[in-house]
Amino acid sequence: MNPLEDLIERFKSIETQTDAIISESAEMRTEEIADTVISQLQQGQDGQGEFLPNYSKTSVNKFGKPDGPIKLFDQGDFYNAMDVIVEQDGLKVVNNDQKADFLIDFYGQPIVEIQDKNVAKIANEILVFDMLEAVEKRLGI
Repeated sequence: MNPLEDLIERFKSIETQTDAIISESAEMRTEEIADTVISQLQQGQDGQGEFLPNYSKTSVNKFGKPDGPIKLFDQGDFYNAMDVIVEQDGLKVVNNDQKADFLIDFYGQPIVEIQDKNVAKIANEILVFDMLEAVEKRLGI
C-alpha cells in the first residue's frame, strides 16, 4: 500500500472512532465543563436559562446575600461537589454535596444541567481542539 492509500485508510478508520474521540476529549475536560454549570449558578441561572428566585430581604439584610437571584453559594460546598460524568449518549452533571438532593428537589433538576448555549460553547471552544489533536494522533500526522 502506498503512503496516500495508507492515509486514506486511516481517515476512513476515524469514522468508527468518533464516539471514542468525543468521550476521551470530554473526559479530559470534566472540570471545565463543571465550571460552566457553576458559572451559570453564579449568574443565578439554571440549566434552562431560567433565573432562580431572588434572595429574600431577610437574606440580603441579615445574612449579607446579594440582591437578585439565588446563587446557591454559601460556603462553596455545593459548587465544589459539582462533577461531570461522560456517558455514551452525552454528559451528565452530578453533585455529591450532602445538600444536593434537597437543593435539586427544591429548585429542580435544571440547577445541575448545562444550558444549550453553553453546550455549544463547550463543543466549539473547548472540546474541538482536543478532538482535533486526537484525530491527528490517530492519523499519525
